[in-house]
Amino acid sequence: MTTAAESSDATTSSYLEAAQALAPLIGAHAESIESERRLPEPVIRALTEAGVFRLFAPRALGGAEADPVTVCRVVEELAKADGATGWCAMVGATFSLLGGLLPEQAAREIYVDPSVAVAGSFRPSGTARAVDGGYQVSGR
Repeated sequence: MTTAAESSDATTSSYLEAAQALAPLIGAHAESIESERRLPEPVIRALTEAGVFRLFAPRALGGAEADPVTVCRVVEELAKADGATGWCAMVGATFSLLGGLLPEQAAREIYVDPSVAVAGSFRPSGTARAVDGGYQVSGR
C-alpha cells in the first residue's frame, strides 16, 4: 500500500523530471523568448502537456492538486532554463488555484479543455461592467 507521503513524493518527482526534460527545448528557444518577449508555441505546448499550468488545479478538473513546495520546485527547474518561462509557469500554475474556488459549473466550463491556462493579476487596474451578453472590460 502506498502512503500519502510516498504518493506525494512520486508526484513531485514526476513533475520535476518533466520540468528537467523540458530544459533543452526551453534553452533552444531562450533567444527568441527574450527578443520576442513571449513564449513560442512549442514551449507553451510542452508546458501544457507536462501539466505545468494545472499544478494547483483540483484533480476533479484534470489538475495535479500539487502542494506549494512541488510547484516552487517545478518553477525553479523551469526558471533555470529560462527566467521568463519560469515566470509564466508560476503565473499559470498559481492561477490554476481558481479552479477550486469557482462555482463547480463555471470551473467545469473553463477547465473542460486540457490546453486551457488561466492567468490574471493580483492587483487588477480596471473595471468590468455588465452589458448585454457579458461584460465590458477596460484597464491594464
